[in-house]
Amino acid sequence: MWWCKVLLVSLLGFEFAQTYKHIQYPEPRNVSLVAVGLYNTKKSLIVNSNLSTPSIALSEIINGLRPGSVTILALNNSLSEDIDDFICKIHELHFKSCIFSDLEKYFNFIESTISGSAQSWSLIFFEPSELAREIHARNLAHRLALFIFYWGTEKPPKSSTVRFEEPIRAAVITRPRKAAFHVFYNQATPKGKSNLRLVNWYDEESLGLYRTPLLPDSSNVYSNFQGRVFNVPVIHVIYPLFILS
Repeated sequence: MWWCKVLLVSLLGFEFAQTYKHIQYPEPRNVSLVAVGLYNTKKSLIVNSNLSTPSIALSEIINGLRPGSVTILALNNSLSEDIDDFICKIHELHFKSCIFSDLEKYFNFIESTISGSAQSWSLIFFEPSELAREIHARNLAHRLALFIFYWGTEKPPKSSTVRFEEPIRAAVITRPRKAAFHVFYNQATPKGKSNLRLVNWYDEESLGLYRTPLLPDSSNVYSNFQGRVFNVPVIHVIYPLFILS
């Protein structure tokens, strides 16, 4: 009876082939995207025209840091729309976030984070002149904490106005043009000065973020101190002299 099985399989195969010829598949359609954000990481997002340009740029800038989580301090009411859009975008990238509008609660959270030897990445929607002094006063200037400031300015603050003294790690995001954002960093050189240096930028009309990771690696920056002089305090201990009679 084996020949019956062979005949049955042959007939079924013939019927399937005849049916396959008559199947009509829809023609492929052209799909147009508003814009596509280009990323160097596995996580990518499609730019939605309904979102503000700053929220898209800030999302890609933070994504360039590849942080474990993001702490957001929202103090500038004039940027409320950008802040809301940014929070939505950062959640699409599956980053954990803590959002504060109270300054005291924010500082307490940062203090508890770095006291537990955990890294902290903060995006602060406010200008840094007063907050930088408060960070130093609260001893929150630490290598584990990075403070990023954005308040919609076109140029970074002058060193006479804001001085990010070591060990604070601070970055400032400016918006010189409508579709361009610059990233300045205070530890881009090993000289120990508080001058902000341009280290990266985002251009919506080009390829997005210029390079990743966002900031220069500290091990490369401080591999050569370029003649920097360190003032190291020395404690002189006076040993007691015992006179034996």
